[in-house]
Amino acid sequence: MYAHDVKLFSCIESQTDSELLQSDLDALVSWSEENGLRLNINKCNVISFHSGSQPFSFGYDIGGRALDRVDVAKGLGVFFDTTLTFGPHIDYVTSKASRQIDFIKQTTSDCKHHGTIAYLYRSLVLPILLYCSPIWSPFAKIASDRLESVQHLIIRYLAFKCNRTMSRFEHDYTDLAQFFNLPTIMSLHHYHDCLLSFKVLHDFVTCDAIKLKFRNRELVYSLRYHRPLCEESSSSNFGFFSTVNKLGRSWNVLPLSLTEVFVLSGFKSRLNNFVFSF
Repeated sequence: MYAHDVKLFSCIESQTDSELLQSDLDALVSWSEENGLRLNINKCNVISFHSGSQPFSFGYDIGGRALDRVDVAKGLGVFFDTTLTFGPHIDYVTSKASRQIDFIKQTTSDCKHHGTIAYLYRSLVLPILLYCSPIWSPFAKIASDRLESVQHLIIRYLAFKCNRTMSRFEHDYTDLAQFFNLPTIMSLHHYHDCLLSFKVLHDFVTCDAIKLKFRNRELVYSLRYHRPLCEESSSSNFGFFSTVNKLGRSWNVLPLSLTEVFVLSGFKSRLNNFVFSF
């Protein structure tokens, strides 16, 4: 019987901390053996996150067998790369979503009801583009444009079904996106960022380690614009666009009419009108 494979994620920069991590790994191996769960070492690997060209590299092992070091590792459906740009994951989701759109086109060639096609898109394709988006949502325009281009494929197909064919030189999708009620992918990412912040702050996510990352901003004097959550400054994109900082900024730009709502259903309905764009 095999236990799950081990993905060892580390941001370790010192010899001492690396040795402590190795000791923790040894403890995990001992626990697995005592409980009759063998680790499949062939599926175990290590990845280190860094922004430098020559990162500190420490060799980890399981039972004396060295772990392979990789540049990309998949954890819970998300591909993590060493610089946390999530380029490989964006490549994966755009490719997979495009294939699903091709499948929809092939199976709806005789379908004349655009609402059915749009429903298939929302059911089969959007979940691919939105899964765990608070973790990997891109900050570079070239990456966000790639995600939007996937949705533009289905908008062009829907326009064709409605006899509103777009020329290849036409790239304004605003009116058609509103007609088919397909908000931009980035506005949907923003929606899910705010929704996750709401769930953490209102104890829908029962994890103290996560909630401690969201620190209230307390001032001894009043301000015209009071940002409720602390925003940590960073000199690099790596830190500025990290998940917690990004979620905090998303929450801080919401008006009081949203942040003072405590019912999830009411928050969702009001949030739609605030963040969705076409």
